[in-house]
Amino acid sequence: MLFYFYVEKPNDFSEVFFKVQELLKKEGGEIRGDEQKGTILSHGVLGEYEVLEEYILIKIKKKPLFVPNKLIEKEIKKIFSSLQ
Repeated sequence: MLFYFYVEKPNDFSEVFFKVQELLKKEGGEIRGDEQKGTILSHGVLGEYEVLEEYILIKIKKKPLFVPNKLIEKEIKKIFSSLQ
């Protein structure tokens, strides 16, 4: 694992999860898994997610060399906040 971070779990998580799946699909990425855990692949970034009680744990396993960790974290958090 390269790094990990947490995203606050939205109240309407099922709806947001569906929207994230659709967004990633449009951009050439994908989610393999369900509303509890799985993998994410998008733009050369490979990660795993696990839904906890109040947060979503995101573990980044692989990324392009020149993409900063903070940028990946910022973009993933931005996606979740924009879809709530």
